[in-house]
Amino acid sequence: MTNLVALARAARVSIEWLATGEESKQSAQAITRAVEHGDFIFMPRNRIRFSSGREGILRSDQVVDSIAFRAEWVKRRLSTESRDLLLIEVVGDSMAPTVEDADLILADLAEPRFRQDGIYLLRHDSGLAVKRIQRRPDGKLLIRSDNPKYEAMVVSTVNVIGRVIWTGGRV
Repeated sequence: MTNLVALARAARVSIEWLATGEESKQSAQAITRAVEHGDFIFMPRNRIRFSSGREGILRSDQVVDSIAFRAEWVKRRLSTESRDLLLIEVVGDSMAPTVEDADLILADLAEPRFRQDGIYLLRHDSGLAVKRIQRRPDGKLLIRSDNPKYEAMVVSTVNVIGRVIWTGGRV
């Protein structure tokens, strides 16, 4: 048992995931946050795995690595605090060409509701999704992917986790 615990810690995964390949809802919902050190904010990179372009599971126990951002740039340019940010590597093509497979997004968790048209990190059923939300004239919300091969949905309410405020990827 001691070896299993040490292996899980070294790999930054839960013992449950190591043993079964599955994550409990409680540990899958934990979010690894940024750490400020000097002039920099070190953002742990998390992954969302998508199934059929619609939803994903945040595997926060498996931080891939960290990326440093200048703290002053985050406050001035993004107008937010590091404690409110989540850095995610997106896996899937549902938001292409705006957000491609393996691109990074920063979501501002201080905006946990829809305020204006834009790209949001959403809770969808038991998973997560990155989608564009637009308010229709009738007051309902259009949730769509930028990739035209995925169908849009019209809903009355949506469960927003945060607004996507920055993307980065290959040119």
